[in-house]
Amino acid sequence: MDVARVAGSKEMDIIHLTNLEEQHCLSIIRDELSTFSDPEKVFHKYCNYITLKSQGVPHIAKYLCFILRRAPPFSKQWQLLERDLSAAPRGTQNPIMEDELDSDLSYEEESEEEKARQPTTSFVHAATIHGRDDVTGALIGKLLSNDGQAERIQFISIVGGAGIGKTAVTQLVYNTPEVENYFDCRAWVFVGEEFNLNRIIRSIIESVTAKSLNETDLEALLFKFRQTFDHKRCLFVLDDIWLEDDLQWEELKQWFHFTDLGSRTLITTRNKGIADRICSETNIVLLDPLSVSACWSIIKDYAFGHSVNETKAAEMFNEVGKDIVQKCNGVPLMAKSLGNILRGKNSIQEWQQVLASETWDSAELLSSVMLSYLSMPPELRQVLLYCSVFPKNHSIDVGKLIKLWMAQGFIASDENEMEREGWKYIKQLLDRNIFEEFNQDSHGCFKCKLESGMSDLIHFLAKNESHRVLIDYMKEARVADDTTILRHCTLIIAAQSSLPEPIANAKKLRTLMILSEYFFSDPTTLARVLSHLKVVRALDLSSCLIKELPSNIGELLLLRYLDLSFNRDLKKLPKAICGLLHLQTLNLNGCDRLQKLPKGIGNLIKLRHLEILWTTSLSYLPKGVANLTLLRTLSRFIGSSVAGSKACNLGDLKELNLIQGSITIDGLGGETCVDEASKACLKNKKDLLGLELCFSSVGSEINHDEGVLNALEAPPELQCLEIFFYRGQLLPDWMKTLRNLRHLVLAHWSKCSILPSLGHLLSLESLEIRYMPNVKIVGSDFLGLSPDNAVSCDQVSSSIVAFPRLQKLCFEIMNGWEDWSGNGSHANIMPLLSALSIENCPKLRTLPQYILEKKDLKRDIKNCPVLEAYNNNSTSNNNHHSVLSN
Repeated sequence: MDVARVAGSKEMDIIHLTNLEEQHCLSIIRDELSTFSDPEKVFHKYCNYITLKSQGVPHIAKYLCFILRRAPPFSKQWQLLERDLSAAPRGTQNPIMEDELDSDLSYEEESEEEKARQPTTSFVHAATIHGRDDVTGALIGKLLSNDGQAERIQFISIVGGAGIGKTAVTQLVYNTPEVENYFDCRAWVFVGEEFNLNRIIRSIIESVTAKSLNETDLEALLFKFRQTFDHKRCLFVLDDIWLEDDLQWEELKQWFHFTDLGSRTLITTRNKGIADRICSETNIVLLDPLSVSACWSIIKDYAFGHSVNETKAAEMFNEVGKDIVQKCNGVPLMAKSLGNILRGKNSIQEWQQVLASETWDSAELLSSVMLSYLSMPPELRQVLLYCSVFPKNHSIDVGKLIKLWMAQGFIASDENEMEREGWKYIKQLLDRNIFEEFNQDSHGCFKCKLESGMSDLIHFLAKNESHRVLIDYMKEARVADDTTILRHCTLIIAAQSSLPEPIANAKKLRTLMILSEYFFSDPTTLARVLSHLKVVRALDLSSCLIKELPSNIGELLLLRYLDLSFNRDLKKLPKAICGLLHLQTLNLNGCDRLQKLPKGIGNLIKLRHLEILWTTSLSYLPKGVANLTLLRTLSRFIGSSVAGSKACNLGDLKELNLIQGSITIDGLGGETCVDEASKACLKNKKDLLGLELCFSSVGSEINHDEGVLNALEAPPELQCLEIFFYRGQLLPDWMKTLRNLRHLVLAHWSKCSILPSLGHLLSLESLEIRYMPNVKIVGSDFLGLSPDNAVSCDQVSSSIVAFPRLQKLCFEIMNGWEDWSGNGSHANIMPLLSALSIENCPKLRTLPQYILEKKDLKRDIKNCPVLEAYNNNSTSNNNHHSVLSN
């Protein structure tokens, strides 16, 4: 920020800001502090400090003024704020000294809970609530439902993030006439951060009796509570709950047992974990962001008031309103703030100015987000702040995030439980609605995006230690004013460029991450930078076009996380990498020209994640991999013995029993012997959920495939199994024990003429069968219904169900397949099947009756000349079947 003090100014520490937007920030500070008894005096004393803290960002300045209005400096809340905002930029004088803080400011003392958030009441202005009809209807249904009438009182939770409208929806439901008439007594209590049982009970009684209570003794309150609510059907609302203590919840629940059957307690909370503690899953209502139209309705109400001109409003929406609505992110409180800002602005130009400015951010919302942050335990705040290394709106790989937390030492747990503890942190953040997106991609990886308000906050709080730099060849990259205090740095490279020189001065850097597909770093530059990063713990050089990794990487003795993925020209790793004795994660995914791993890799005894998917040039693993007994991830294992004694064989998997997730085992068959397959002891790897087995005939004319597959007994907890290039006919007996198997792929079985019996797999949800040229008939054996595999489907007991959970079935490239038969009831065969895909099966003439009878089945049939009439259309499938059969 370009700041120059006015020489000789009589106004203490007033700052002259050369930037017009920063001048606007100063104006905001003056407006926000205007409520004090002597606003000019307060402004002169605090504006410099607030401007420095906010770095000229208007919505941060607005928030700091909001805190200043509500809590005296150096009170408990101010100190919490100070601790997390960190110090002002170095080299500046903080004009606020503790000994200056006398009684200059006129405050009205508030209780702790009032400082945290203004208490709510049951009053509601229903006309201002939009887009919640479905939720309010569902809530009213739960309150009036006869379900659970055997319970004395039932708890219902409304869960959602800051400003999402939990209280407004509850107020609307609370004041609905049918709810008023259904309950004998209703009471509304704002709880807030401080959970005080005496205060809550006293407030409930006072809410109904409309009389103040002087009793503070619990026994006296108990008598009054029973007198007021005994054998009455009651509705209690507890708004804004933060309590996570199970014992205190149980104590509160005991009071409510004096009410009549059918009573309800409705709570609002940001933390789903709290809801899970006290409610059944069916009684938890999650509030989603509002639609664009609902947000626009709120903005319209506040911007135009009752005199709204719909024609004018439509014009505003089409011109600029639809862009302004996007700033709401579906948050009603933000829409309300925007509407207030737009009130009285009647021209499109004025609305465009609001869109271009940052004044739309709500101090109330920021305060609410900060409250969510401060309510977290310290360890959770620490891991959340670390997310500031990622750019805003970035899709974060959850598995990668947990490994980065581990690298920084943020997960203080037994080393056997670090990953599980990391997932617990993720669950807690999810429960607190910190993520606005959380889903699983096509590769099975979980991805998340931070909620926008929280993302803004943590990037601000961590600004002195965590820096993100956009590098463009058109502009000079500015890393940081003072790189000596930098702890975490992310370079976002928008065009082909090199590492900025100031990075070498960041000697305390703990994280260096490069996000780019254009970056090219020659070994000399990279070596020079690495020589200064002596304390770095996480180094992400993925997709950096690295051809050669400098040998001085071995000097980064504290390095725990190294990501070299998708450096497609990287052919080998330096031997020095084997000296990184603290390394926990080594990611080499997508390094498809990497030919071998260093022989000394077995020295990395703390390695937990070795990721080597899509490393197609890697023909063997060094023998030392067998020593890495802490491995949780070994994404690929090469089981052949082509490279002789220097290579791992299947038996070397024996001690690697901590492997989690999925593993691909290549090179089976050929030289692989059955004894080595038995030594692998896959059945002992209890956390293994996915297994891909790839057979090969290279090196031997003898077919050992059936023996090897039988010896590779998978753990019974396995959920996904894929078998490729298998030259056997039969599946092993251990397949019957896979009670949790959900996905099965069988492909490139050159010797198979009869499909194996699979209908007994009770948990199977998807089945893919591809490239089986010798299969001609698929009959009842495939279903596994007949005990002797000899009777037809329609003779089987109706109590037996084949493929009871199968939802997706796919057949591809079965050139010899002619007939698919079976006349059993569709109710007993694949009852949940929703999608059938058949592709490139040119000789197939028929579909079985149990498939044709499924009316809601989505059929996708391609390159099957006779069967294409069976695709979803209006033609009678039964007629087609009879014609083809004849």
